[in-house]
Amino acid sequence: VYGVGLVHDGEQIFATRHLQRELATLIERRIGQGAFGPGTPLWSWLSGEVAPARHAPMRGLRAPRPLTEGQREVAELFLGSNLTAAQGPPGTGKTELIGNLAAAALVERVRGFVDGGRMDRGPMVVASTNNRAVDNVLEPLAAGDWPGPPLGLRVGNLEVTATATVELIGRTLNWLEAHSTDAVTAEAALDAEKAAFNGAFEALTDADAPRVRALADADRQAELAERVAAHEAALADGPADAPTLRPLLTEAIEALTGLVGKLESLERVLDGRRTEVLATVLDRWRRIAKR
Repeated sequence: VYGVGLVHDGEQIFATRHLQRELATLIERRIGQGAFGPGTPLWSWLSGEVAPARHAPMRGLRAPRPLTEGQREVAELFLGSNLTAAQGPPGTGKTELIGNLAAAALVERVRGFVDGGRMDRGPMVVASTNNRAVDNVLEPLAAGDWPGPPLGLRVGNLEVTATATVELIGRTLNWLEAHSTDAVTAEAALDAEKAAFNGAFEALTDADAPRVRALADADRQAELAERVAAHEAALADGPADAPTLRPLLTEAIEALTGLVGKLESLERVLDGRRTEVLATVLDRWRRIAKR
């Protein structure tokens, strides 16, 4: 870390000038309330009050090729935290990671619909100062060779709206018209697809259980370390002969590290089954989509 400050002139940068305007608008809307309140990514970024990073299981896959271990770690942090940043040079899989996160978001939304009749969570928004970067993520989700309707909607400036947005909405309407049927037949088909989804999701959950337990243990270890560090900081301001919690921290971390190691060994044993389950899930969804 070097003590050098860099100052950018926002008036000379087109994207930054618009960003400044949008942030000013958000401030006028009283950030801290409603959709901009504590716990949201925007609040974490602007206030500096970032919630501790945690993990959530990754249960979406855009293509048969699995995520690398590094990509999956970032994905699980993204799903379990308010704010996550992934950085890397071209070709390291950032766009592929976003596509898989979109698949995970879709799985969670469908899961909410299957369980409670309503799509869970909100839509996933992909934004960039680079139009090509957004296209790279959206194109596989809206590809014409997919038998179902587009899974993503490309929006943007007037040119994008007049071309890509209109085309995708038109394809969606055509698909709905081509697949319209009577209510009884549609309900029976929906029930069958719900049952197929539940079966696939339960199989995936069972195969993923060891990793989920390992993630939970790692998060508990991190939480314990954070709490002990806070106590250590408080004790640092006390008398010089005040007791230290460092031995407790060391003992707890050693115990949890051993447990995590055992769970990771079990996960490696089950890796073959996980691949088999994912292949079965993808095959089922393809057969359903072709009906």
